[in-house]
Amino acid sequence: MLSKELPDIESILSLNPRVKTHANLHSTASKKNERKRWKRNPERSCDSCVNLENNFDDIKHTILSERGALREALRTTMVLPRQSCPIALWV
Repeated sequence: MLSKELPDIESILSLNPRVKTHANLHSTASKKNERKRWKRNPERSCDSCVNLENNFDDIKHTILSERGALREALRTTMVLPRQSCPIALWV
């Protein structure tokens, strides 16, 4: 008997998890493989991905040109109550 408590309490206490007395040793490679198994994000080293730098194939015709964007930005900065202006431009 481990304690002075009644035997029925001893049976309940035996169901509780035990505190680990020593550490488990895992290699870095095994932990990385385990992480790949559970991770939902795709791999960053994707060779089949297309480079989208300076690729404007999907640009809309309604987007302003550089000069039009500057003209619109100048017009919207002239509005007195800027907080109430419905147009938000990032130039």
